[in-house]
Amino acid sequence: MGSPNETAEAILIVLKKILKWILFGTLLLVAVLFIGTKIETLWEWHTYGKYEEKVTIKFVKFIEDKECSKEFPYMYVITNESSKVVEQTRFSVEVRRVGYSNVINSYTHITDNKILKPNETSMSCFRTTTADYKSELIRDKEVDYSAINKIVKFVK
Repeated sequence: MGSPNETAEAILIVLKKILKWILFGTLLLVAVLFIGTKIETLWEWHTYGKYEEKVTIKFVKFIEDKECSKEFPYMYVITNESSKVVEQTRFSVEVRRVGYSNVINSYTHITDNKILKPNETSMSCFRTTTADYKSELIRDKEVDYSAINKIVKFVK
């Protein structure tokens, strides 16, 4: 055996190696968990993306006092043509005059919490904002509606 200093140095070297491997193992575990979570998220997005495409949103032009009121004069129809149950559908609405590229409404965001089983449909009235309420003439003009940034949440 060596001197106490040599023994202390040997113990310190062994402790450093053990701590290095513990730190390396911890970092490796964190990396594996992080990558696993990302892969699971990507897989879920890929899998549900196929189903999300089968959830369609269509718009009905201004309906004069039939199903919708003057305060909510427009109607959207969500149809679930997927094999999954829809829990929630979120989307934004853009309104354009036919033949024009500029959007005539302000930000209109809709969250529909109607649970839709496969092949079910949901209809609801909504309102857009700004320009279409500044002038009654917009209602007389031909307009196109678009659902953008659609996010569909399915029941797991």
